[in-house]
Formats: sequence, C-alpha cells, structure tokens
Amino acid sequence: LGAVNVHSESSQPGNHSGSDELVSVVLRNVQPLHGGLNIYLRRDGSGYCQILVRRPSTLPLQEKRYKLALPEAKMRALQSLISDRSFTDIPSSTKPGLPDTSRPAISMKLASVEPVTFSRWGNGDPHPDFDTIYQALIDVATSARTLEPIYEGQYDLKWTPEGFEAYK
Repeated sequence: LGAVNVHSESSQPGNHSGSDELVSVVLRNVQPLHGGLNIYLRRDGSGYCQILVRRPSTLPLQEKRYKLALPEAKMRALQSLISDRSFTDIPSSTKPGLPDTSRPAISMKLASVEPVTFSRWGNGDPHPDFDTIYQALIDVATSARTLEPIYEGQYDLKWTPEGFEAYK
C-alpha cells in the first residue's frame, strides 16, 4: 500500500471511536488493467464481495460476486479495529502514485456522520491504521473465495448492492 490521501465527506473532524457504531464499510480496490476487489459490508455482517480478474483472452474485467454473511464475532472484531482508530486524523501524503498502481479506498459510515472515504496509493508508503483495516477486509475477501459465487461474468462497473448507493 502507499500514500495516504484523506477525503472526508464529514463535517465532524476528529476521532470517531468509542461508542460511535459502524453502520457499513466499503473497500474498493480495482485497478482497471489488472483487477482487484470490492467489498460492501453492513454492521450485521451481511454484504457482498466482488473479485475481479483480467483474463488474457478476454478484454473486459471478469468478476465473481459473492454474498457475505460474516459471523457476529468477526464483525465485532472488525468494529473494534475501526473503533480503535481515528481515520480522520491520518495525514495526506505528498507522494504521487506510480503508473498502473492500485489506489485502495475504504469508505465507512458511522452512526453519527456521513460516509468518510480514505484512499492510498499502492506504492509502498504504509500507514498502520489504514493498513490494519485494509488487511481485515482483504481477509474477508479471502474467506469469500470459499463460497459459491452468485454471479460470474463481465464486471459491471455500475453495480452497487442495495443499501450502498451513498458510496457511488
């Protein structure tokens, strides 16, 4: 992962930890030339994961879409990771991204604020708070691969699960 670039749609800066309950979290990490993944997750552990790949014989990205139902304990652990960090205090980076580098973005909706989005370049400028949540979400995608896909085919860039329209 790389440089931190904080974009906050919230008018309430500062630490959103403690009793501020996670409503939903989204990870978008798609590099158009190589693929990637998107995760849409609600506080109850329900959601979706899209895993995208580019096959040499096929021009558009191909996706496998999975319906998620994370156990309560796993969602509590994710909520705890998020609650223990102050994402709005992550400084912006001055490093530019490299060509063909991914730019993962994590968007979170907490009970008291509008969705807040944080993105980073994938060129080796780590930040421990972002990286901790990013890795937890990557683990969700890894476990999704064991499920039966609900859709396989061409990546639909415009598809957003119901209830996640605010993240478009």
